[in-house]
Amino acid sequence: MKLDTTIFPHISVVMPVYNCAEYVADSIKSILNQTYTNFEFIIIDDHSTDNTLKIVKSFNDERINVYEKDRNKGMVDSLNFGISIAKGSLIARMDGDDYCHPTRFEKQVELLKYNLNLDIVSSNAQIINTDKVYNYSENPEQVKVDLLFGSAFVHAALMGKIEVFKNNLFDQRMKHAEDYDLWSRLAFKTNMANMKEVLYYYRAHKNQVSNQFKNTQMKNCAIAQHRMFHYIPYDYSKFPDTLLDKALRKNISTLREAQIIFKWFDEVKIINNDKEVFKKDLFNIAIEKFRIKYIKFSLTNMIEGKEPFSFTKTYLFLLQKPTYLFQVIYRKIKNNIFLNALSKSVSGNLE
Repeated sequence: MKLDTTIFPHISVVMPVYNCAEYVADSIKSILNQTYTNFEFIIIDDHSTDNTLKIVKSFNDERINVYEKDRNKGMVDSLNFGISIAKGSLIARMDGDDYCHPTRFEKQVELLKYNLNLDIVSSNAQIINTDKVYNYSENPEQVKVDLLFGSAFVHAALMGKIEVFKNNLFDQRMKHAEDYDLWSRLAFKTNMANMKEVLYYYRAHKNQVSNQFKNTQMKNCAIAQHRMFHYIPYDYSKFPDTLLDKALRKNISTLREAQIIFKWFDEVKIINNDKEVFKKDLFNIAIEKFRIKYIKFSLTNMIEGKEPFSFTKTYLFLLQKPTYLFQVIYRKIKNNIFLNALSKSVSGNLE
């Protein structure tokens, strides 16, 4: 189906590229073959040292505009430059090592056209050569809640209103987590959603940011995550960010820390139920899921001997969620893991 390009909005596709010669041709072809054709295609080469730029320049299409940087300045610089020169009323993102479905633009434009309250829309994405699908929520209120625990959609699959991005550029200081940082800043300024259809195909490989710059990414993600939780006016002196980080990364080892974090679970629910910063029912479900994940993780570690076995801590978990305590113990008893841990505890590892 061809959409009337005189009626529907014009898109600026922004694709930063750097040393992706092996895949970039497929990425470009997937954009040029879109059923929706009214777009400009801005490709910014971040001073590649392989054949990326040569391959990009081999395409002869009037919609393509290629920009070469005289030195490597990073993804954030390329994104902000692309946004600054974009002429369309919508921005669409693309990465140089992925590809997208031919109807991606058509379907995203339609959704934005008929849902004027939406500002940004992404889609489900499948990892290339696997059955794994990134499946995110189509409910803007659920997206806000999901952003408490990480990014809530695939950045490179998104399309959004140009003014949102012109007025809210990516932060150079938040390298390798610039997308999550921006979504955390936009959470209560915009409405963001996902399409429950795979329109983007994502390539997983060893050169990705999450593999190369894991520590920097985790540090900057934590800053964005703190921002999301700080929308709830709880007492930050009683529940500091250092403890929040431990809880979110399931790294709480002492009984005292566990007691504090369980108290925090209850307090943020009470405050949010009163203020309704986040949709009450969605927020309460998310916090309970997180509580359960932490209990299962910590119990499994104790039972498998990865942290000291503690009867007191186990009793605390029993008071919190008895069903999950027994489920975890039952699974481990089959392999005598629980009995071995218990035996070691009786021998001298009790608190």
